[in-house]
Amino acid sequence: MSENGWKILKLPLVDVNSVNSLFVLDDLKPYIPSIKRVYFMCASDKGVKRGYHAHKKLNQLIIVITGSYEFVLENQFGVKNTFLITAGEGLFIFKPVWRVFTSIDNNSSFITLCSDHYDKDDYIRDYEEFKQGNY
Repeated sequence: MSENGWKILKLPLVDVNSVNSLFVLDDLKPYIPSIKRVYFMCASDKGVKRGYHAHKKLNQLIIVITGSYEFVLENQFGVKNTFLITAGEGLFIFKPVWRVFTSIDNNSSFITLCSDHYDKDDYIRDYEEFKQGNY
């Protein structure tokens, strides 16, 4: 795994035809051994920004279903990267990582697989608190 706290995944393309493409991710154990929560973000308009937070413990696997998203990620050591994630790609975030993401296309959608149930106390919503590492 990356020392930065994130990893880009290219999902295997199993089948493509004139109607659709089939991507499969068979083994989630290296990423999320036990999925406790799943959520969807559907039909985002172009330019919509979300995120502006980090998690203390939660691991997430974000898989883009349609369209594309730009992710700006920063770990607690100040390592910052920007990634374009498109349909059939995933982003695994497994350490405290500040994230801001923007939908690049109209009707962009993703699904997120989470290692734990929702816990409001796991969120770091203040960027300065995140930078200080007091969590």
